[in-house]
Amino acid sequence: MDSRRAYLAGLGVVATASFTGCSGSGTPATDGGSGTTDGGSETTGGPKRVDPTSTAFADGDRIPTRYTCDGAGASPPLAVDAPDRAATWAVVVTDPDAPGGTFTHWLVWNIPVRTDLPEGVPHGKTVPSLQGANQGKNGFGENGYGGMCPPAGDGAHTYRFSAYTLDGRLDVGADVDRPSLVDAIDANDPLSVGSIAATFSRTA
Repeated sequence: MDSRRAYLAGLGVVATASFTGCSGSGTPATDGGSGTTDGGSETTGGPKRVDPTSTAFADGDRIPTRYTCDGAGASPPLAVDAPDRAATWAVVVTDPDAPGGTFTHWLVWNIPVRTDLPEGVPHGKTVPSLQGANQGKNGFGENGYGGMCPPAGDGAHTYRFSAYTLDGRLDVGADVDRPSLVDAIDANDPLSVGSIAATFSRTA
């Protein structure tokens, strides 16, 4: 394993296996890993550490109901401070605490650099309002964001929002699964990688 891929693994973003979904009954979703962030800013031979941000919640916060299956199920706003050479960025959102293993909530890539993800990005393989950014299938089988929906009484799940910046566009189709998307990102030498985590639980 080279230093760059080891760094991605340390952030919990290297794909490894296949599991079932968030509530234990969804469409199978492949595992993007559930590792922890290391707090470092840069690794020799690897991408720079740049964590995404959201105006809806901070790292470690509880995710507002609006972005879950108990609310509107809207995607939350996200942004990343991209390095100068970046052309696009991508986001992978997962639930590593799902009963059957890590569940995919969002795959979106080829987002134009310096463009923030607004709240409520519409479903679809491409997003015209984001200059043709692409979305893959989430664990519910939809191209786009799927709101957090842990089993009632299962305790708080921790959701990971991982962001990557690249110096070009990714040439992958909308049927890509999470491991293949992360592999494509890795193969294109991301300029930065980072993540934040937030929690959500349901009582009924």
